[in-house]
Amino acid sequence: MVENNMTVKVTNRDNGSVGYSVPDLNIHRTFQPKESKEISAEELRKLSYLPGGDVIIRDYLIIHNNPELLKELLGEVEPEYYYSEEE
Repeated sequence: MVENNMTVKVTNRDNGSVGYSVPDLNIHRTFQPKESKEISAEELRKLSYLPGGDVIIRDYLIIHNNPELLKELLGEVEPEYYYSEEE
């Protein structure tokens, strides 16, 4: 299991801004198109528990280089999850 304090690179894959709030952590984040940020595993877990959080993670954000956390949050993902816009 990935530790809560571990950070992972997360990128907005959408052409518009994407935002979410995690009230338990008093966090509100906004990603501009193609913007990347370092986000804690704890924040992503808590986001996945919120209504629509799993949709944001699956359809709008890309979690880089941590297949273990990705599998925990979303289960198995299609190979297209990792495709860039050019692909």
